[in-house]
Amino acid sequence: EIKRERVSERERERERERTKNEMIWRALRVELEERSVTELDEKVNGRKLKNEGDRIKREGWREGEKERVMTRCKGREGVMTRYKEKKMETELEGILLIYLLFLLFVTLITVIIIVVVIIIVIIFIIIITIIPSIITTSSY
Repeated sequence: EIKRERVSERERERERERTKNEMIWRALRVELEERSVTELDEKVNGRKLKNEGDRIKREGWREGEKERVMTRCKGREGVMTRYKEKKMETELEGILLIYLLFLLFVTLITVIIIVVVIIIVIIFIIIITIIPSIITTSSY
């Protein structure tokens, strides 16, 4: 009974390991397909995949690599939606930047107009106050 339990436990452990490895391989395949869309040669891709898998077995995961691969593992749809979201974000940022530049431009023009009007008013006041004094001094 105990031996049978141990054997079944080992079987379950192997199955877990197998599914985990399949997920990793699938994710690596997606990663490599994205990296080399132009390379249609399946043998080259398979070799790259095997080399990448061997490297991971030898050295372990690099920093942030496992998370990236596991998120890719959820399938190409997830990758594409993230790509589209990213693209939409950059488009929105561009629109926002143009809008902010437009607001800055309008504000700048408004400030320039106000300054010019203030300068004209000051000059007008100076002219109004100085001309009568010039006229009165010249009449003597």
